[in-house]
Parts: sequence; structure tokens; C-alpha cells
Amino acid sequence: MEATLLKQLKIKTSSVKRLKKEYEAYQKEAQKQTEKIIKMKSEEEDAYSIKKQEEVLAETKSMFPHTRSMLEKAVTDLKSFFEEHGENEALVSSTEMHEAQVVSDDASSFLQELAGN
Repeated sequence: MEATLLKQLKIKTSSVKRLKKEYEAYQKEAQKQTEKIIKMKSEEEDAYSIKKQEEVLAETKSMFPHTRSMLEKAVTDLKSFFEEHGENEALVSSTEMHEAQVVSDDASSFLQELAGN
């Protein structure tokens, strides 16, 4: 039973990590794309190329809401797991649970920062 719970915990923790990393990658890509567009405009490149790069930027930005929603759901799912299995002594004292709590807190703080922006 505990092996199954540990496996579930690891999967949920990995999901939160992956989705946070994915969101950060989209942020980084959007920043790079914005800088590229600014550079293209300052160098007076053709309007068609600039427009295409703006479309790429819009596509990248369109991924923010979906990825954020998925991250919020994954964090909620992980917190529900904590509540549901919080009395399992072996699980609570495991390094996996400690790591999951750190990941959950980090992702929650990240989501609060996003809400503030």
C-alpha cells in the first residue's frame, strides 16, 4: 500500500515540477521573441517578417493560460493528496513527502507571483 502511495506522490510531484518548468520556458521564449521583434523593428526589417514574429509571440503567449491552469490543477491535486494521506506516518516521514511539500510550496508561491502581475 505504501509503495503505491509513494509512487502516486512521486507522479504528482513530478507533474507539478514539469508544469512549472514548462510555464517558465514559455515565459523565457516570450521574452526572447519580444526582444527579437524590438531588434527587427529597430533595424527596420521588412513588415512581413516582423508580423510573422509577432504571430509566433502571440502563439507563445496563448499557452500561458492553459499551462497555468494545468499547474494550478496539479498543485491542488498534490495538496489534496497531502490532506488525504497526512496521517500515514511512514509517508509523512519520507523524503518523498518532504520533497513534495517543498515543490508544492514553491509552485504555490510561483502562482501567487503570477497572480500579482
